[in-house]
Amino acid sequence: GRVKFKDNSCVKIKGKGVIIFQGKSGQQRPMTEIYYIPDLKNNIISLGQATKVECDIRMKDNYLTIHDVNHYLLMKVKRPPNRLYKIKLQSPCLKKVFHASF
Repeated sequence: GRVKFKDNSCVKIKGKGVIIFQGKSGQQRPMTEIYYIPDLKNNIISLGQATKVECDIRMKDNYLTIHDVNHYLLMKVKRPPNRLYKIKLQSPCLKKVFHASF
């Protein structure tokens, strides 16, 4: 499939994968069915995709929080002035930093 943006541009979805979130105490939690779109400069986690895999998403007090189906906190992101929530994610296997936008 494709993802279409407001300016009518499109990018091709090349596949789906898994993102592993690692908590402060080392526990790991997966989020599945995440689109792989190599043409984008940043990774995008769709809130619609997150709710499809039963994540709990809340926006309150300038923060976006996402909890998995077992109520574990996956991420907490403060809202910046441009209202685009961003977080740096690091792949534990590759030691590579990924940027995700919401």
